[in-house]
Amino acid sequence: MADESFREQFQESFSKRGVADRSYTRVSVSFPVRFMPVSKEEADRLRQAYAQRPSRERSETAALGSSPAAAQATPGTVSAAILAQLDRIERKLDRLLNAQGPAPEGGKEKSFETGQCIDLSGSGILFTSKWAMGKGWFLKVVVDIPELQGFSVVALGRVVRVDQEPDSSLYVTACRFESVHEEDREELIAYIFKRHREIAQMRRGQDEEQE
Repeated sequence: MADESFREQFQESFSKRGVADRSYTRVSVSFPVRFMPVSKEEADRLRQAYAQRPSRERSETAALGSSPAAAQATPGTVSAAILAQLDRIERKLDRLLNAQGPAPEGGKEKSFETGQCIDLSGSGILFTSKWAMGKGWFLKVVVDIPELQGFSVVALGRVVRVDQEPDSSLYVTACRFESVHEEDREELIAYIFKRHREIAQMRRGQDEEQE
């Protein structure tokens, strides 16, 4: 994982924000994240499209493929069964959409790479990948929140920093959200605060067990 000094550098890479800005609140999480480099011309188009409509109202979200959320659930639980059923439904929808015509953006969704999220905020995401990207690159980023009632946020990001993990072939990429609909941002922030509460409750439980 990235060390603390890199995390601090990542936070400083974002524009200066007041401490009351909730989008700056971060949480350490680990789940798959999908990303795809795009050209400046494509980024200009996505910037406007993503600012106008939330992810759930954009047809591209349904065509991006099933979320890896089902893989995050514990096998044998009710949530795992529900997520597995939702995954099957999504796959059927994908096949129907593909049968109706070409996939959005000429099938570019097939070029998505998968990384692992390290931490997340309403302003950006830190994740690992198998190859290095350049500072300033534009990325289409798909954040699939692995909750029982999970959701996907598709945003335009821009790489602000890349570093290689010590003793690893993985690269750590700091990506700022250049364009994300405010409803999507609010959903991310709500999830982040939920995770903070869950972490706090877990720590309190551990402290009580040690007493």
